[in-house]
Amino acid sequence: MKLEEEIALCQFGQGVLPADDLLGRLHRLQEEEKRDLFYELYLVVIQTKQDAGAVEQAIADCSLAGTDPFCMLLKNRWSEPDFRWETIVPELPDELPEGSYDKPYLLLLHLFKAYYQRRHAMHLEAPDNWRHWDLSKPEIVENLLTTHQLLVEDIYHNPDLQDDLLRLAKLEHEKKKAMQPILGNPVPVTQTTYDFVTYDDVMTESAKVFTLASWASIARYHLTESLLQALSAQYGLTIDKAIPILKEVVERHITASKDDCL
Repeated sequence: MKLEEEIALCQFGQGVLPADDLLGRLHRLQEEEKRDLFYELYLVVIQTKQDAGAVEQAIADCSLAGTDPFCMLLKNRWSEPDFRWETIVPELPDELPEGSYDKPYLLLLHLFKAYYQRRHAMHLEAPDNWRHWDLSKPEIVENLLTTHQLLVEDIYHNPDLQDDLLRLAKLEHEKKKAMQPILGNPVPVTQTTYDFVTYDDVMTESAKVFTLASWASIARYHLTESLLQALSAQYGLTIDKAIPILKEVVERHITASKDDCL
């Protein structure tokens, strides 16, 4: 989750921003970005502590039916001690009508706010946790964003990290291209002759694809781990703080290099 989005979420938790502002942010995103933001908030909320009353109240506030599959998923998370929530991600179709995210997203927002407000009083003005500072003050928000941007700029231009950052950006870009669905409708073709392949041919070609995908996945993992350790050593960042910053820097490299070397 980008810092701007995390700040807005905490401002909502403090009552500084209304839910409509966060929904407006969601509506302005492209479909893939919208899905990513939804899942990021889902993963934050699913790890919080909630009681049954808070869940039921949030469902009522969002006008969702209690039997809605997403509501049932969340209720199971907090009502069944042995529920394997860490392996469950809500399934959504590739294409959703406009506004389909709104009620589930609102439900997640209300659950986050209920949890946030329970913790807020204990961490108010904590010097080491900006999420509980007074985010109604523009100077605090501006300082957070400025400090973050300076750090991103420094890492982006760090000559010691350039090669690994560019390699990771290339791998992430290729991964995204491979996962993109083919757009448009195929043109019908009348086929009168057929070429059949053997079982060995199928297995050989499948093995090639699997090997390439596995190599790319392993390379991404090791590059990511190496860069996270470097950020921790050079900038004193915890891994939790380094992960979103690395993601932002890599995305910037992808955007900057897409037309040149990717």
